[in-house]
Amino acid sequence: MSKSWTIRRTTNSDIQAIFSLLCTSWLETYVNEDMGITREFLLNIKIEQFTYNFYKNDCKYDHFTNTKDNLHLVAVDQNDIVIGFLHCRRNKGEQELGGLYLFSEFKGTGLAQEFSDEFLEWEDTSFNTTLGVLKYNARAIKFYEKLGFVPNGVEYTINEKIPCIDMIKKNLKEK
Repeated sequence: MSKSWTIRRTTNSDIQAIFSLLCTSWLETYVNEDMGITREFLLNIKIEQFTYNFYKNDCKYDHFTNTKDNLHLVAVDQNDIVIGFLHCRRNKGEQELGGLYLFSEFKGTGLAQEFSDEFLEWEDTSFNTTLGVLKYNARAIKFYEKLGFVPNGVEYTINEKIPCIDMIKKNLKEK
């Protein structure tokens, strides 16, 4: 697939498309029948994000505001349809790559690498950077390792079933 997207900062009108992408990404990546992580289980977790009350009460645009400490980008196709999303944040000496999501047909196209280039440009190397990733998402773990992240030994579950690990990119030299 040739490059058919543009990366830009998020706008208020992207919010619903971002949540749709997040839900689709979870369904494509997180299903693991052996662990009881079914499509239905995931839909029950994410369905709240498609309700009017969620957008009205819980999802304020300031969650997606770009500042020097918050980076929120979308990749859009030629029709301005959101096909990818990246968010990163810094707060009180901590820095996090909060998420990188793509529709499956855009995996392996170079889009994730373009997003990571944006992240590396934003990243403040005077801070270590952390991220959380699905423990059995080998493709994502391998991608993050290419960026310099390594597992830091922290494991946890979300929604009492979904196993995740934390990874760290040590930008600071240990004293």
